[in-house]
Amino acid sequence: MDHLTTEQQNPDSSRLDEMSAREIVALMNANDSTIAAAVAAQQFAIAESIELIANRFQNGGRLFYVGAGTSGRLGVLDASECPPTFRTPPEMVVGMIAGGPPALTRAIEGAEDDPAQGAADLASHNFTAKDILVGIATSGRTPYVLGAMQHARQVGASVIGLTCNRESEMEQHADTMIAVVVGPEIISGSTRLKSGTVTKLVLNMLSTGAMVLLGKTYGNLMIDLRATNSKLMDRSIRIVCQLTNATAETAREKLNACEGSVKQAVVAIRGNVSPERASELLNQTGGRLRIALSSFETAQESAREYSSTLYIGVDGGGSKTSAVVGKFDDPSDSTSLQVLGQGTAGPGNPVSCGLNLATSNILSAIQLAFADAQLNPGKVASACLGLAGTGDPEIRKYITALLREKNIADNILVTDDIRPVLESARYEFRKEFRTKPPVCIGLIAGTGSIAATQTADGNIIRSGGWGPLLGDEGSGYAIAMSGLRAVCRAVDGRATSSPMLDALQNQLKLAGHFKIKHWIYDPSTEKKEIAALAGVVFYHYESDETAAQIIACAAEELAGLVTSLYHRLQPNNGNWLLAMSGGLLIHQPVLRQKLFENLDRLGCTPTSTILVNRPAIGGLGLALSEMKPG
Repeated sequence: MDHLTTEQQNPDSSRLDEMSAREIVALMNANDSTIAAAVAAQQFAIAESIELIANRFQNGGRLFYVGAGTSGRLGVLDASECPPTFRTPPEMVVGMIAGGPPALTRAIEGAEDDPAQGAADLASHNFTAKDILVGIATSGRTPYVLGAMQHARQVGASVIGLTCNRESEMEQHADTMIAVVVGPEIISGSTRLKSGTVTKLVLNMLSTGAMVLLGKTYGNLMIDLRATNSKLMDRSIRIVCQLTNATAETAREKLNACEGSVKQAVVAIRGNVSPERASELLNQTGGRLRIALSSFETAQESAREYSSTLYIGVDGGGSKTSAVVGKFDDPSDSTSLQVLGQGTAGPGNPVSCGLNLATSNILSAIQLAFADAQLNPGKVASACLGLAGTGDPEIRKYITALLREKNIADNILVTDDIRPVLESARYEFRKEFRTKPPVCIGLIAGTGSIAATQTADGNIIRSGGWGPLLGDEGSGYAIAMSGLRAVCRAVDGRATSSPMLDALQNQLKLAGHFKIKHWIYDPSTEKKEIAALAGVVFYHYESDETAAQIIACAAEELAGLVTSLYHRLQPNNGNWLLAMSGGLLIHQPVLRQKLFENLDRLGCTPTSTILVNRPAIGGLGLALSEMKPG
C-alpha cells in the first residue's frame, strides 16, 4: 500500500505532535482548502455519473452505494438523507457497508477483506442490470467493494468508481471513474480526514444532481421534501406560499389535501384544480413542477411563444428518447449551432413500445429540453425527429399529424434514426476540419442495429434495420439472445456450462427450461430488458470462450452491414467517414476494435471515424435544412 497517495506521509505535518491547537487548526484548514480544486479536476466524470444515475432512475432502477469503514458510512448517510429531502422511497437509494449495520457505529474487523461477501450482499438486494452501483474506496482496492463492483458488472449494470488514488484496481471494474486525489493526510493513512470530506462532497453532488435532473427541485427550492416533522411542515408551507402567493392558512389546507406534497399543492393552487387533477398533471410531466405549471400558460394560444430562430431535434430509440432545443447564429452555417437545452425520456421506437407511449415520451423529452433551456414550451420554426421503427410511411404520417396538432413547429420532418447520425457526423467533421466531409456511412448498434448512407442526390441507402425477428444483427438484443440460446443449450446438456452462462441465469433468477421460455415469450418482457443482458456477455469477453465468440460474430455482422454499403458507393480514392452511434458502439470499445479488424480484413478501412453521442444534434441540422428552399 506504500504506493497509495493517501498512505504517504504529509511533510506539512511531520512535527504535528509539537504543534499548538491554533497551529493544528491552521495546518488542517490550509490542507482542506485544496479539496475544492481536486473535485473541480473531476467535474466532467462527476457530471457523467450524475447523468447515468438519473437515467437509471428514469427507467425504474436504483442507486447503490457500497463501501467499508468511513466510505461505507458516508454512502449510508447519503442514502438515508434522500427520502426526507427528495421524497424518494427508501429502496430507491441504498447504502451498503462492509459488516452490515453494526459497522456504522463500530469497526468490524476483517469485514472489508471479503470480496465474496460484497457480491453476496449486493445480490441479496436483487440487484439487476436496471440498477447502478457506486463503489466507494479511498484506496481504490478494498476487496469488499471490488467484489460488489464485479458482481454488478456481471449482471450488466453500470458501475461508477469513487476513489482518492490514481490508477487503482477499481478501474478494472468500473465504467466511469471519479478519482479525486487530495494528497497525503495530516495523519498518515487517516482517510476519514481529507478523503472523507471529499467523498462526502462528491456523494452530495451525485445524489443532488440526479434528483435535480429528475425534477425534485424548482429553482433551488426543495419541492419534493417529505414533511415528517414540524420543521419540514413549516418549510413546506413557506415554499407553497412563495410559489403561489397564497396565505399560510391556504397553503396548510392545500398541503393537507395533497397529503403533504409541495408540488401537488403548488399545481393545485396555481392551476385552480383539484388535488387529483394536480397529481395527473405531475404524472404526465414526470413529476417536473416547472413543466406542469407551464401547461397552464401554454393552454392559451396567446401564452405560446413562437420563435423563428429556434429548432428542435429528437432522437428516439428502443431504450430512450433525447431531445434538444437550439438555434443557429448564422442559418447559412450549420456549425454556428448553439444548443440551449436538452431532455431525456423513455423509449421512442413506435414499433417496439407502441405509438401512444412513443409519442408521449417524445413530447416529454421536448418539454424537458425547453425546461432545461429555461424557456416556455412553444412553437418553433422547424423540428426533426429521427426515430427507430419509422420505416413505415403510415407511422411517420401519424406522428407528424400528432405533432402538428400540438402546434410544435411550422415544419416537421419525421425520419428514421440513422439520418441524424449521418448529419451529426458531418457536423462534427465540418466543425473540426472546416471543410466538406467525405462520403459518410452511419452505423447504429444499440438495442437494434442498422447502417445507412446518403448518396449525392440525397437518397438514403440502408443495410439492416429489419428488427429483432428478421435482423438486428450485432445489436444488444441479438448479442443477449445469442447468450440466452447458449444457456438453453447448456440446460439441455448440448453444451458445457460456463461463467457467462451461469451469470445470465443468476441475473434472471431463471433455472430450467420453462422459466426461461416464460420470461422470453411473456408479452410484458420488453426488448430493452433483453438487450440489457448484452452487458453480461461483454463482461465475460476475456474469460469466456462462448462470450468471445458471440461478440466476434456480432462485430462481423456489423462489418457486413457497413461493407455492403461501401461496395455500393465505391467512394473516390477510398476516402470515407464512418459514423458510429448506439449504446454498444459508444460504450463497448472491444466491439469497436473487432469491427475495425473486420473492416480492415474486408479491405474497406475508413479514413476517418466519429463517435456520435448525441444524434439529436444532427436532428437540429436536418430541421434547419427543412427551412431552406429545395
